[in-house]
Amino acid sequence: MHEHRPSFTAALVSFGRGVSRPGMSVDRFATDLCPFPFRPVLKAYESTGQAEPVRSVLRVASLGMVDHVSLRTSAIDRGVGGALADGAEQIVVLGAGLDARSRRLPALAGRRVFEVDHPASQRYKRARMGEHEGLHYVAVDFQHDDLGQRLIETGFDPGRVTAWIWEGVTMYLPKPA
Repeated sequence: MHEHRPSFTAALVSFGRGVSRPGMSVDRFATDLCPFPFRPVLKAYESTGQAEPVRSVLRVASLGMVDHVSLRTSAIDRGVGGALADGAEQIVVLGAGLDARSRRLPALAGRRVFEVDHPASQRYKRARMGEHEGLHYVAVDFQHDDLGQRLIETGFDPGRVTAWIWEGVTMYLPKPA
């Protein structure tokens, strides 16, 4: 993890969300969030007006990561919708990275969303996206910080029904974390 930028993985996943198929959770915030070298590629992709041929090249260049991210993100977004329909009052996104789900999904407008990630990723994201109604940034180093304590310090209510998202983080953490 670098002190002043998000991880390569977070950037790559955000890039994948930015070139997802229309109707499959395209993240319109990805271009603003992605660092170099991903941002110029996304800007060029958006400006072509011929998304599908360019998307096909990006699918091959990413070894299918674009499709994987599209499907995974769409499945999680549907799960969030189901959790809200079932009474979830707050959402916790562990390892939020450069995900803009709290802004991207209309169902989360005004909801309590806690985005948990490494302090460096949080600083970068806050600088790019700023504050948003209902969004709580929770800076946590999973190897050193107490997640429960940090959540409560930022307004998490353990008595409320909560939906949890943990998308692709565990493989990067050592067992003790």
